[in-house]
Amino acid sequence: MFRALGLLTASQDIGELQLRLLSGQVIGFYDNETKRMSLVSESGIGPGVKITYAHEYTHALQDHAFGLASLQLSAPGEDDRDLARLSLVEGDATVLMLQWALDHMTPQELLGVSQGPAPNMTDIPAWMVDDLEFPYTAGEQFVTNLRASGGTSALDAAFRSPPASTEQVLHPDKYKSREAPLKVAAPALAAGLGGGWRDLPADTLGEAMVRFWLQGVGDANPLAQQAADGWGGDRLVAATGRGGAFAVAWRLAWDSSADAAQFEQGYRAAAPHLKVSGRLVRVSDREILVVQGSSLAIVDRAVAALS
Repeated sequence: MFRALGLLTASQDIGELQLRLLSGQVIGFYDNETKRMSLVSESGIGPGVKITYAHEYTHALQDHAFGLASLQLSAPGEDDRDLARLSLVEGDATVLMLQWALDHMTPQELLGVSQGPAPNMTDIPAWMVDDLEFPYTAGEQFVTNLRASGGTSALDAAFRSPPASTEQVLHPDKYKSREAPLKVAAPALAAGLGGGWRDLPADTLGEAMVRFWLQGVGDANPLAQQAADGWGGDRLVAATGRGGAFAVAWRLAWDSSADAAQFEQGYRAAAPHLKVSGRLVRVSDREILVVQGSSLAIVDRAVAALS
């Protein structure tokens, strides 16, 4: 899927990149299945371990109070919803971690945390880093907003009724007004391409991933953010064919025709930087179909079948 989106080249392996991205960064974790917390350190209980303990201990408290398993953070085909819920969990832990650190750590210890060794990001795509950091950074802002407007009771309520999309995380007012994602039908990509093609499971990527995607293929951050604003819903299907052929069809719904036009502008600005062939089709006033693939002939055939 990521290769068809133009985010990875043929020589890049998503699993290997994720392993490299995470290696050296995980100091500790809480396992909500075993109810155990683990910390990793080769030099005792230093500032990094202390602040990590505060973060992971918060996860243990969340699990005790609300049951983290009930949030279903890894539902198949619901990447956007999963990332939104993870943002609540990690955002809360980040807020309390920072609060604990300011209350209990010395200035020297805080400086030690900020000056810790930086992970090796060589050849790691920026969009992968953005995706990894999102639950902590955007989640912290989301939780801070909830606490500012409704105190801890609003935060507790969010764990009982978590955000449904990264749109709600990025725009807390949409969470408070319960603006639900629009239902979008998955494109019948393999059927449109003909024999020898097989659809992979459909997924919803969401506003945050639209932003990361546009940034990853060439849009500057402000333009990518503007193009992603107004997201209403989406559904994406990738397909594989004979001889390593691949394609992706992504149907996106927008809150208004102006939002759709803004996304179209962002896509057309990024299109020259795509590593794959691609086309954008305005299906209706507020709906857009993006089709990309390993050749222009495949893209044209898919567009003809789907639009």
